[in-house]
Amino acid sequence: MISKDQIIVSRLKAIDLMVSNYITDDTSVSKVNEIYDRHKLVMKQVSFWEKQNNQDRIVYDLSEFGDWLFDFLGLENEDLNKEI
Repeated sequence: MISKDQIIVSRLKAIDLMVSNYITDDTSVSKVNEIYDRHKLVMKQVSFWEKQNNQDRIVYDLSEFGDWLFDFLGLENEDLNKEI
């Protein structure tokens, strides 16, 4: 069975991959700012839940942010099988 720690790490990696590979110089400043603001908020939430030792909520918040970022970047129409 996959541990909560492994799930958290995988969510963080997925978010990092999206940010690293799909935010480019062509991405508008307003989009980058919106992503930054949402990311800053979710990381504050993660920090809070870490102090509460609530890994379920950390997984939930990271998953919600990752889903939002995926949609926000329009990746549902992207060929995710191509090489990055």
